[in-house]
Amino acid sequence: MAFEIERKFLVNQQEWSKQICDESFKIVQGYLHIDSNKVVRIRHQGEEAFITVKSKLEGIKRLEFEYTIPLTDAQEILEKLVEQKIEKTRYILMFDNKKWEIDVFPDLYPLNLVRF
Repeated sequence: MAFEIERKFLVNQQEWSKQICDESFKIVQGYLHIDSNKVVRIRHQGEEAFITVKSKLEGIKRLEFEYTIPLTDAQEILEKLVEQKIEKTRYILMFDNKKWEIDVFPDLYPLNLVRF
């Protein structure tokens, strides 16, 4: 059984972008199923693709199961079975001995989401 612990913050674009990011990559994702107890997501990032099943949040923790799938399958699922795709760029930043993942959603600028 796998757990995800996630904290989310809205951050100021001008402030976090002054930091030097260790890497960045584009992500395209979409949801195959969403209900009050779980979500099933397809994600394509770079040359990798995943299917992920997440339970509802219990505080800041939830069950998460993620599996690699063929890239061509993910592309076809996103194209043919997902009504709304979400595109973002994820920046990786090491700060204060913590790994920060800053997700920049082009449609939401200047508000962005940071997870660690």
